[in-house]
Amino acid sequence: MVTLTVITERKRAEGELKIGASIFDLATNSIFVHDLDGKIINFNEAAYKLRGYSKGEMAKMNIHDFNSTESVELVTIRINELLKTGCAVFEAVDVCKDKSLLPVEVHARLIELEGKKLILSVVRDVTERKAAEKKLKENSERIEI
Repeated sequence: MVTLTVITERKRAEGELKIGASIFDLATNSIFVHDLDGKIINFNEAAYKLRGYSKGEMAKMNIHDFNSTESVELVTIRINELLKTGCAVFEAVDVCKDKSLLPVEVHARLIELEGKKLILSVVRDVTERKAAEKKLKENSERIEI
């Protein structure tokens, strides 16, 4: 009876892990788990596909490999803020494999896993929003003239 209970619990736990992994990879936003130095520990499918990398390439990267020149200082400031407050929300510009720029909104949270401090980042592509903001600004400037 004990063995049957253990097997049943194990199957339930395995099922929950499969569901969690499916949700992780089905998310349309990029999800990264990385250490405090930026070494990527885990990521979802959107994270590498949006930036033009293969899964294998992404596995060898550091989160700072995506920082555009204009975002390097900002990201450093936000990581320091994150270490003090436990979370940070900010916009940045990532560099993709083909060198194109990707405007993003980052929601980062400090987490602890197996006694190790890590950062969980959910990163949203805001290209369409930025284009709409630019168009709105141009239209309002034209109206003012």
